[in-house]
Amino acid sequence: MEEILAPPVWIVTIDKMRSILDLVLWILITVELMETVRVYLRERDLHLETVLSASIIAMARKIIAVRLRDYEPLMVLGIAAIIAALGWSYYMIRKSRSFAGEDSQNGKSH
Repeated sequence: MEEILAPPVWIVTIDKMRSILDLVLWILITVELMETVRVYLRERDLHLETVLSASIIAMARKIIAVRLRDYEPLMVLGIAAIIAALGWSYYMIRKSRSFAGEDSQNGKSH
């Protein structure tokens, strides 16, 4: 946060932009997790799409917030594998729900 408000304030550098985006993504992750907890407490049902979307946002934040060149190639490959697995899982859940005839907006059957 100090990087964002450091002088000169109105000049946006790559580091400031990265800090701003990191903060925005952190807020999105927090909102997604709070929504997951709220839905679970209300319905006693865990929506995997919400959990996976929070995980995907967290991985995007990881990639944007850190410099991948500071990591070893095997670590970067591991991050890519995690993102691919999360994306595939999200796709499969959405596909299975549409195949089962559920409305993806409200989670109810037709």
